[in-house]
Amino acid sequence: MLAYQVDRSINYSGCIGKECKTDTSEKIIVENTKYFQDKFKEFKKVKQQNLLMLSPSNYCKCHQRTVFFKYHDFTAKDNINENVNSISLNNKEYFVGGIQTFSSNKPYSKFSVSCLRDTLEYNNIIRLFNNTDSNLIWSNSSNKTIAAGLSKYQRFNHIVKHGQITLKDKLYNNFLRFQKKFPDDYTYMADTYTSERINQFKKKYRNYEISKDNLWLIKPKGAARGIGIHFLKNVDEINKTDIVTKYISNPLLLEKKKFDLRVYLLVTGHDPLKIYIYKESFARMSSDEYDLELEDLDNVFKHLTNVSVNKKKKTQNGSSFIWSLPKVKRYISEEYGVDFNEVWEKIEDIAIKAVITMNKLEIDTEKKMYSHLNSSNTFELYGVDILIDDNMKPWLLEINLSPGLSSKTGYQRSLKYKLMDDTFNIVGLVPYSHITGLAMEGECEYKDPVDEAVQQSVCEITRPTGGYKRIFPLKENIDYYKKFFEEVSPNNQALWDEIKKNENL
Repeated sequence: MLAYQVDRSINYSGCIGKECKTDTSEKIIVENTKYFQDKFKEFKKVKQQNLLMLSPSNYCKCHQRTVFFKYHDFTAKDNINENVNSISLNNKEYFVGGIQTFSSNKPYSKFSVSCLRDTLEYNNIIRLFNNTDSNLIWSNSSNKTIAAGLSKYQRFNHIVKHGQITLKDKLYNNFLRFQKKFPDDYTYMADTYTSERINQFKKKYRNYEISKDNLWLIKPKGAARGIGIHFLKNVDEINKTDIVTKYISNPLLLEKKKFDLRVYLLVTGHDPLKIYIYKESFARMSSDEYDLELEDLDNVFKHLTNVSVNKKKKTQNGSSFIWSLPKVKRYISEEYGVDFNEVWEKIEDIAIKAVITMNKLEIDTEKKMYSHLNSSNTFELYGVDILIDDNMKPWLLEINLSPGLSSKTGYQRSLKYKLMDDTFNIVGLVPYSHITGLAMEGECEYKDPVDEAVQQSVCEITRPTGGYKRIFPLKENIDYYKKFFEEVSPNNQALWDEIKKNENL
């Protein structure tokens, strides 16, 4: 394991000591004011913006408050505490806005998923259209040009190299790379052959005959929602770009039906790396009872758990194949006599190990192509799909970019609205001037870029996490997971040191 060298000469745009007191010239302010008035047309209709603000914890050395997102009343939960106060902004220069883009071809489209749109509206965040200078940029697809233009206080919902774990082939190739180094630790994915190894599979199984103890799935590269997934019956049918994966034929069952878990994972940056898991989740079940009858392998309602597939079963209603996590826990405890908390700990372990496989790639790319990025500029909300077998071993199926957030059912609706609030509370939106780029409540001082990254992270991890649980880094797991890092950056090491020496972190 190698260690990064700190380069203090590259495009550091943070605020160190006396740099914090540098004045902006009057000429630039006048020019930028005119630009601001022309660009932020959405602000013109708003006379005053009322916001809830969260004061930083006693362990945060930066005085800046962040926008606090309040739960909707229908969730029947109150997340406001004594550190939350209300403010009224009259100076439009500091108004807080958010972009919601779901189609790159229609930047002015008003379409949005309800839980995202309603969460921002409920908390008085002004919706902006086709404007890159927004406090929050939420896009349904990744756009690297956005990351290239982010300023210090902007938050963008995509990490640059997320594809290293959200694309099925790269997810497995990275897993395989780590499995070779740590064969006893990286065991959470079924044997899989991506395009680079398809010829190996064809050669190894050239005489393949389908049987109950030797089933393989073909997954088209880049497909989603279960589209195109089917059982392999003949090696000759495999396309060059297909992904072939061993079928886990002994799944744990809920009322005789196959299921998987959708788990939400929040990563708030890789340098340093911070990972949170959402404690609420749900199971997606197949419509038909599970069996391994070879004559019925084409029955997708038996072998696939995708909601988009099973909702086509006319005899079913949506809620019947969605179970809340508490319901799943109760059933497994009563039916199998198993403490689900032990299974959940294994799922947390899988999540951490999977994200670590892309850490070096992400940091290297940021240093090479996005050196201006602040350690807290980007974040990612992943939808992680987990299957549990009848030995209570969880298997990682895939990690989804921009997981679906729409829902009409009570449990899912409440979950996803709270998920949005908690995500934004952790990420932390700092009101800043859209003219000068400086924070409304003044800049914070740091010794150097590493100190800035560490102190920003301390402020973040001591904010209210709501339904999230921080799973890395923790005092009790830093030393264990450190061995899996291909290289340890100065920011990661410094944060780990800070956490270890401070009993409150």
